[in-house]
Amino acid sequence: MKTKTVHVKLGMRRSYFAPITARPGTGHPTYGTVLDMGEAVLGHLAVTYATGDIFGDDASRLHLEQFISGQLDTETTCSELELAAAVYGRKFTDGVETSNKDDAAPDGGYGYIEPFLKADKTMVFRAVFLYNVTPMPSQEKDDSDTRKGDFNPVNNAVSYFVAPDDTGDWRDRQEFNSEAAADAWLMSKFGSAAGHTVTVRTTGAGTVTPAGASFVAAGEDLALTCSVVPTKVYDNSADVTSSVANKVYTIQDIAADHDVLVIFPAT
Repeated sequence: MKTKTVHVKLGMRRSYFAPITARPGTGHPTYGTVLDMGEAVLGHLAVTYATGDIFGDDASRLHLEQFISGQLDTETTCSELELAAAVYGRKFTDGVETSNKDDAAPDGGYGYIEPFLKADKTMVFRAVFLYNVTPMPSQEKDDSDTRKGDFNPVNNAVSYFVAPDDTGDWRDRQEFNSEAAADAWLMSKFGSAAGHTVTVRTTGAGTVTPAGASFVAAGEDLALTCSVVPTKVYDNSADVTSSVANKVYTIQDIAADHDVLVIFPAT
């Protein structure tokens, strides 16, 4: 029996927050220093949509839903006071975190990675970036429990209010074949690293390594290795078949996104 499509989420990795430093008005925000929130333990995103129906002749003729906001509840392994102060807009001086009634949590961007298992037992890594979130002090948890017969570790729980940015965008998602590529893409969304995405598609009886989407730092090269000699290779619609040497096509000095189509013989 043919295996049905499998694309199953297996958890959550990485957790980053960076405060917004500027809002250009017509584009996405710019961000400050990226904070590593610790190893990801849990993430739950609940989204609110405004809904409405248009009725006519005693029946619903049109149903409309529009994004309003969301709430992301997270748990991570890092509960440092300095990190909490940065996230919630508190003062941190000489190792002391001071909570004040006038504290205001900064707006920021948030990123994380979701691993997925495919039918062939390989993994892909979905990077998720939220453009405009606000940490919610009202949801802060500070639970403690005495140690009994075993350890009872308490994770750092932070909830974020999710809203669109000035462009109307609120989330970007892209899948990569490696966790490192997904992580690099997230850093580029924060503006901490410049790079470009190379997407490889294939037809026919052959494979390419790396396949799918790869994130490559600006100015670097990426070698695409084919399992068999390809019939045709197109890079951003340009025929680059003549540039394939020993079943390898190398994109040099990458300065833009690339969409590569590799055509193999049918059998």
